Amino acid sequence: MKPRILHISADYPDRFQPAKTQAISGLVEGTGDQFEHLVVSLNRAVGATGVIRPGQTIQRDLTGSLLALCYAAPPAAVAIGSAMARLADTVARELAEVDFRPDLIQGHKLTIEGLLARQLSARIGVPFALTLQGNTDQKLMTQRPDRLPLIRQIWLEARTIMAFAPWTAQWCTARLGHAKRSVSIIPCLLGHDAILPPKQGGMLIRTAFHLDFWRNKNLPALLAAISRLAPQFPSLRLEIAGGGSPDAVTAIQHQIAKRGLEDRVSLVGPVAPEAIQAWFNAAALFALPSRRESFGMVFAEALLAGTPVIHPRGAAIDGFFPDRAFARSVAADNPQELGATIGELLSHQAEAKAQLAAAQAAGQLDLFRRDKVLASYAAFLRQALR
Repeated sequence: MKPRILHISADYPDRFQPAKTQAISGLVEGTGDQFEHLVVSLNRAVGATGVIRPGQTIQRDLTGSLLALCYAAPPAAVAIGSAMARLADTVARELAEVDFRPDLIQGHKLTIEGLLARQLSARIGVPFALTLQGNTDQKLMTQRPDRLPLIRQIWLEARTIMAFAPWTAQWCTARLGHAKRSVSIIPCLLGHDAILPPKQGGMLIRTAFHLDFWRNKNLPALLAAISRLAPQFPSLRLEIAGGGSPDAVTAIQHQIAKRGLEDRVSLVGPVAPEAIQAWFNAAALFALPSRRESFGMVFAEALLAGTPVIHPRGAAIDGFFPDRAFARSVAADNPQELGATIGELLSHQAEAKAQLAAAQAAGQLDLFRRDKVLASYAAFLRQALR
């Protein structure tokens, strides 16, 4: 009989919000041959009911092994403790009705789902594990320091903890102390994980993101760096891939025009997912100095595609490859450092790509590939069950 795992996630695609990220669903579906999974997918609805009865279930949908709950709660995680307590009662009843007694509960965020996982663990008497979600967990702990004692208790009581990137584990450990066991680092599953050998990309920089999020992706800093480097690198160009709203396209074009970069920077529109790695491979480097980034699958896809990357320090894939020429970190709020780092990588492109090719050949990037990620996640669950 397969071990039973109950997953609690607010980031799982369901009938109410089908466009959610597949970071968690990929792990669950990819290990279904080894574990019996049941997912509780949470969807918050803001309104008067949430103020009066936080955590009250408004709608539910049970489809196979996915129980989607739409619950009422105030915005900004107000009254989250009360909401999660009421939801714990609801989920406990649902589990009894479907006769599913888990061997392990996993809350796929420390500061939200972790509260529900702990409440439910106490009610039904099974251990719980945690997933750290860098951006959201960091934001909530920073904005609500009054909640740190409770968050620390959840952190210390968890059987095991995993994070998508090293920086997340380091940030949480610095504020909450050492967990019961060391935090397992398990990257997000990528859409495509082919390994392409690096090749020279001239003076072409490429980046990719949903254009509506250009402010968080820190595009003005990247454009400022291109403008600053133009005299040193006359053939320097930047291509931006991604779709977005007409308003976002107009705003980005304005950002490009006000720096006089129309001849150097171009929007190329969406690139098909199956073609994105080949598109990266033709560039000198991939740069995306986001202000907030929990993992950023695009960085790992670029590295596997043989393209050195510039990523934000203390975010995204920071910590996987410290001090390596092919994965350089910069402070998102330091455009001078960004420009200098781009200049260094362009000037030493051959060395960075040779180092990246050696890392690919040595299997040092295999941790991002599907089979390795799923094997690591299955091992994490087995450790928690022991």
